[in-house]
Amino acid sequence: MDNLLEIRSLYKTYSTEAEVLHILNGIDFTLKKGESVSITGESGSGKSTFLNMIGGLDAVTSGNIYFEGVDITQLDEAELTYFRNKKIGFIFQSHYLLEEFTAIENVMIPYLIHSFNKKKAYKKAEELLEFVGLSNRLKHFPSQLSGGEKQRVAIARAFINEPSLILADEPTGNLDERNSEKILHLLFDIVKNKNSSFIIVTHSSHIAELTDKEYRLENGLLYKKR
Repeated sequence: MDNLLEIRSLYKTYSTEAEVLHILNGIDFTLKKGESVSITGESGSGKSTFLNMIGGLDAVTSGNIYFEGVDITQLDEAELTYFRNKKIGFIFQSHYLLEEFTAIENVMIPYLIHSFNKKKAYKKAEELLEFVGLSNRLKHFPSQLSGGEKQRVAIARAFINEPSLILADEPTGNLDERNSEKILHLLFDIVKNKNSSFIIVTHSSHIAELTDKEYRLENGLLYKKR
């Protein structure tokens, strides 16, 4: 398999008046196309920061992030916006749905950012919502959906632009155990179905075992567990 993502000597520090906080201390990491990876670690270890840097949401202090051979640390803001929209699908602990839009409209939005073809956007969103089991909730607003249903909408939205990489940050952290299991199985099914690469940040060893490879982030460094 070809490499989708190559990270070299990645550092991240935050400076305060009192001190300099070293979050990531020279991480090297490679992700192959179609591969799934989990990252575990203590709260505050930098897992979310690492994920946000991969997705172009957080600037690096130093180092390089090559995505399909392009160093995204060298992109300007317009190029980064395009990269995030077209290449990355984000799923967070909170669904971040827009309350004034229906389920299908929320899923359509990322597609409409780069295309004004509303008919095609609607069809793709409809198919994805059917895949996640929400074909009867297309016109419902977030306030009319359960927590699990909202996260299903968020998953559908993440896949609307057929991204090469899905980044999931504790995607079931706000759900009860029963809904968490359902969402996880759904997420892994759609990742496999769409042949996307996948990185998930989690506290759960059970979730970590579902991925092809497992890493732990500790003291600013990434250690491969299996």
